[in-house]
Amino acid sequence: MPTIRLLRREEVETLVSLSRSSIYAAMARGDFPRPLRVGQRAVRWSEADIERWLATRAEADPHDVHAPRRER
Repeated sequence: MPTIRLLRREEVETLVSLSRSSIYAAMARGDFPRPLRVGQRAVRWSEADIERWLATRAEADPHDVHAPRRER
């Protein structure tokens, strides 16, 4: 069984190059993966969901200067 890695909001912000408010606005529009509730006051995003979202953004327009870029 593959390991499921869960990301904190700060990690997601870094990976997708978006601010917290931009992430939550995109979630409200249905344009960004929703987090999983892992506690009463804690959420985490699936790394696989974020990777898929990044891949769809890159496929949509690979030359879009506003598309988030992943740094490694």
